[in-house]
Amino acid sequence: MTWLALALLFLLLPLGTTPMEGATILVGLAALASRDRRVQPLLGPGIAIWLGLLLAGETLQPGPLWSATLVAWSWVLLVVGPPVFHDLMPSERDRLTDVGLFAGAIAGIWAGFEVLTNGTPPWVQPVDGPFSHHLTLGYALLPALARALQHRRWVAAAAMGLGVACAGSTGPLLSTAILALALVVPAPLALAGGALATLLVVGMLAGDPELLERSVLWTAGTDVALSHPAGVGPAEVRAVTAVAQSRVMPGFHFPLHAHDSAIQTAAVAGWGAWIAVTWALVGLWRRTDRAGRAGIAAVVIGGLTQDTLGDLEVVRALCAWTLLPAVARSGDGPAAGAVPPPDAAFREPDPTGGVRGPATPESS
Repeated sequence: MTWLALALLFLLLPLGTTPMEGATILVGLAALASRDRRVQPLLGPGIAIWLGLLLAGETLQPGPLWSATLVAWSWVLLVVGPPVFHDLMPSERDRLTDVGLFAGAIAGIWAGFEVLTNGTPPWVQPVDGPFSHHLTLGYALLPALARALQHRRWVAAAAMGLGVACAGSTGPLLSTAILALALVVPAPLALAGGALATLLVVGMLAGDPELLERSVLWTAGTDVALSHPAGVGPAEVRAVTAVAQSRVMPGFHFPLHAHDSAIQTAAVAGWGAWIAVTWALVGLWRRTDRAGRAGIAAVVIGGLTQDTLGDLEVVRALCAWTLLPAVARSGDGPAAGAVPPPDAAFREPDPTGGVRGPATPESS
């Protein structure tokens, strides 16, 4: 049941929100039934994110409580993922990789077919493929793309790269470049380089009308985050943001999100939840392999100009692909039921069926 639930998850991750959610529930049921359900290295940040959202709402009435839980649900794989991944053999992980890369390739081809059908270049009329938004298409494929490039699965990588290009935005393309760089140089260096490149691009676009709009979003979001350090809650954030935007630029109205993951997280759930999300990302980073870190770097860099970490489909893909190599079964790594310390070296499955030694900065 464990492998089948995960196979459905990886198959449906890029093929629609509703099917993906159904598969996630099955993974949760598999985690409850797993003998390794006490393997919970990321339970702390998962609960902290949810508590931050609850405290920001300042009420336990059904409406705000449900809104907070839905937002926290994006990160549910932090809790239900480790027990089921821990129960896998290396060969089963390899088969999950095959399933996930196949699904990602289908999503990329789907997007390419949409562009052909429209007869319009994606930078003029972007498409969303099977995803809910064209930028979701661009960012949610990146964790799988990193895995395809690491394993030299060139056909799948080309198909997913096509999907990213069909999103029609420079943000996902920059993140793809950072992803590729992180597979060649140490991931922290690629992450720093991506942040610097983003700042340079923003500087070069000074005076551009689109950048002016983003500046209003960033300024208003920061104003909300600083004025409400505990957050305003998912149910109130749009109303409060709209007021802040009217102060920054009268007549401007786009209260959906701040186009920056850090600003949006702080505005919605407060600085405590911002720390909890950082804690979750660091925990994933320290437990995954080179491809997982490349995917995290790409999504985080995208989060400087888009709320990638507030996007359910992006977060779910990021968690699934980074957790895939992160927790080894008993006999292949830590003992069953044991929770590895944060700085413990993981063991990475080898394509030949063996297990490599502990990862090092040079090898991961």
